Amino acid sequence: MSSTTRKLCRSGQHCQPIDLKEALDCLGHHSARPLREIAERVGRTESTLGKECSRYDEDHYPPLRMVVPLTLASENDALVSYVARAVGGVFLRIESAIGRGVDQEHAARAVATFGALLQQFGSALADGTITDQEADAIQFAGDDAITAIAGLSFYARQRAHLAVVVGKPA
Repeated sequence: MSSTTRKLCRSGQHCQPIDLKEALDCLGHHSARPLREIAERVGRTESTLGKECSRYDEDHYPPLRMVVPLTLASENDALVSYVARAVGGVFLRIESAIGRGVDQEHAARAVATFGALLQQFGSALADGTITDQEADAIQFAGDDAITAIAGLSFYARQRAHLAVVVGKPA
């Protein structure tokens, strides 16, 4: 289920692309920077990048070598997050998790949401009759919880390391 407007995506209800074109569309149209600026930063024309990032244009995709520059220029992790989920993983931007500091409230909400979903879909999980919608909800909530927990873990490890380096007790 993908957000359909930049306003929704940038309001904290991030896109949850279910295919590559939706991830590219989110990157191109729901990022901190406008498409024109992203194109300038990665050395592509706005027209070309617009086609490559349009969910309606199945004939044009950016080259694989553009994944990292596009992600960095857009400040939007939708593409790499989609790829990670598609291969059974979770993407976590470590420096932003550490740079923002610890967000205990987000982690608590994410874990609680995942726990509630597990209870809500417990019978579906037990008997194996789970719908695509239920699977999507569990996957996205689970990914969010894992990301929040990993961010807290990285933050705690960094803080412990800094305390040792500067001679403060951990």
